[in-house]
Amino acid sequence: MTPKKRLEIIVDGALQDKVLKLLTNHGVTGYTILPALSGEGPEGAWRGEGLIADVGQMVMILCILDAAKLSVLETILPPFLDKHQAICTVSDVMVFRPSIF
Repeated sequence: MTPKKRLEIIVDGALQDKVLKLLTNHGVTGYTILPALSGEGPEGAWRGEGLIADVGQMVMILCILDAAKLSVLETILPPFLDKHQAICTVSDVMVFRPSIF
């Protein structure tokens, strides 16, 4: 197995394309997008169900990448995250097939 980094960004669905462009412009070659159904934070509880448009519906963008690509994103992501309602976490993972990441 090979060590990699797992990057998770939870953001309003309306910003999904902006985040993906930012990631792909800085070397991220793959991602998975999952719906974030509900949660609670400093501004209280929220639920995304029943909304018609992307606004207010949260998504989680998940990427597995090398530490070198992450170090570039560490300078690019914070200014974007500071302007928007978003959460970003990074964790260490081990992958079975490093060639696909």
